[in-house]
Amino acid sequence: MKIKIENLGIIKKAELELGKLTIICGENNTGKTYVTYALYGFLEKWHELMEIETPEKDIVTLMEKGTVDIDISPYIKKASDILKDCCNKYSKNLASVFASSEKYFESSQFSMDLDSSEIKTEENYDTNISSSKTTIFKISKGAGKSHIQITLLTEKENIDLPNFIIGETISSSIKTVAFSHTLPRPFIASAERTGAAIFQKELDILKNRMLENIHGSKAIKPLELVLDTIKGYDYDYALPVKDNVDFVRNLSEISKKESF
Repeated sequence: MKIKIENLGIIKKAELELGKLTIICGENNTGKTYVTYALYGFLEKWHELMEIETPEKDIVTLMEKGTVDIDISPYIKKASDILKDCCNKYSKNLASVFASSEKYFESSQFSMDLDSSEIKTEENYDTNISSSKTTIFKISKGAGKSHIQITLLTEKENIDLPNFIIGETISSSIKTVAFSHTLPRPFIASAERTGAAIFQKELDILKNRMLENIHGSKAIKPLELVLDTIKGYDYDYALPVKDNVDFVRNLSEISKKESF
């Protein structure tokens, strides 16, 4: 899997191949953080940016017969084109990943070269899709199989969902089965946890200040309340930083859990 980056921060052009362990090293201000954040953002966002359209005939078959098999091998064969489109959309969203102005990313490009032979699909996949009232679908794939099976678990008269929602549900399952093993969910771990912990506590002051303002106000004006609460704070942080702080925030709860 090769990653290519162009015109991102100080980086004019860079290419790296990801392995089981990939180390990026260099002097200060040479773009290490830009590369890492860009890669993290893509692995975090590819699922929502990738577009896979569910054929209307598959939705009709599912609703009429109660089950449908969808072959995922055509999507694997088109992986290069699917990822190219996904990377183009991601490149246009880099500003949001870095929580910065779009003008700094107008010419930035992020791309990934991934051959279909490199893709390893999920061997076993089994999940249920439910509404607030009942379980609607079962979606499964067996080991060694090249298709997923969607089964209707309730009477179609009980389903109050438009076809495009059903299509998006099937599409999401195809993306998960076909690509999530190759494009795993990332985890960001700061090398210096004390700073993240202190940083997180400072951010939580915002919540406390808002609660104090609400408690002391007889007539609350929402806009004034929000503006007064965030006064002096810049809470737009790059996506990896935000996720790292959220993880640190939850550590106290995680530590209370029991496991092997």
